[in-house]
Amino acid sequence: MFCHLLSILLLLVPCVAFAQRPGSQQPRTTTELVVRVTYEDDRVVGEQVRVQLSNSGGIPVAETFTRGEGEARFLNVEPGAYRLRVTGMDIDEKTSDYSFAISPREITHLEFIRVKRKVDPNQTSTQGTISAAALNVPNKAESEFDKGVGALRKKDLAEAQKRFTRALEIYPRYAAAYNNLGVIAMQQGRLDEGKGFFEQAVKVDDQYAPPYLNLAKAVAATSYPEAERLLLKAASIDPTNVETIALLSMIEYETNQLPLALSNARKVHTMPDHERFAFAHYVAGRTLETQNLRQEAVAEYQLFLKEAPESPTAPKVRAFIAALQQTR
Repeated sequence: MFCHLLSILLLLVPCVAFAQRPGSQQPRTTTELVVRVTYEDDRVVGEQVRVQLSNSGGIPVAETFTRGEGEARFLNVEPGAYRLRVTGMDIDEKTSDYSFAISPREITHLEFIRVKRKVDPNQTSTQGTISAAALNVPNKAESEFDKGVGALRKKDLAEAQKRFTRALEIYPRYAAAYNNLGVIAMQQGRLDEGKGFFEQAVKVDDQYAPPYLNLAKAVAATSYPEAERLLLKAASIDPTNVETIALLSMIEYETNQLPLALSNARKVHTMPDHERFAFAHYVAGRTLETQNLRQEAVAEYQLFLKEAPESPTAPKVRAFIAALQQTR
């Protein structure tokens, strides 16, 4: 991997806000409600989708519209039982009514709502299918690509680059070949060239997830918002990629989107091969500390140490645990 995730994680530490001391937090009577709306395939609904908040009896309390990436926020919501209703031009309203409750202790409350698209009889669905660009790869181009992958496994970057370039000469819309050329360029320190390959991959096939993920890692050091946008796009195409969700949690934490960061960090632990991304437990622990949830934070830190005991961040995490246990 050309992006050193651990180095990025270490950069987060100086920016972290510590939890308040016991007794310093004033009683809260309201909560911030964060709503993330997606379609059934986990693609976000986008902007200007109407979200209505009602009490348990169906009486409207407030309404707003989603911003980019399908997120809506309600401030100063009192504890109690509520209903959410989502409406939009392409949303099946039968699937948009959702009930939930907010408890008195919550500082923030996060709700995920999945809605169905309206069925358009004149439109053929392409969800869950391979893009036309990927389906139409000629056999000769695929053969060159496979040889390039073999060379990559042997760490023969020159041979791999030659094979991927030949594959593109045969089939210029080969997004996977562009993506792998980008990886090679990044490994060799040619960062701008690598980003160019990833951008070209997206251009020829906007339903291929890896270049979005790689672009996000390339731009994270200079633009968290752009990295988040790219990661959300990658997650909408492939919601099963644990690295995408782990990095998304880190970016959301760094941009103070704490409910989303916590939700995605915890989701990582439920996914296959999550041990490689133990920093998600660090993100979860720091986020829980901001909510004064010490025991839950300690549990996340302990999972971090279990999965990454030799990490350079491990001593700091052990110190966090000791401090939290002393203040019980």
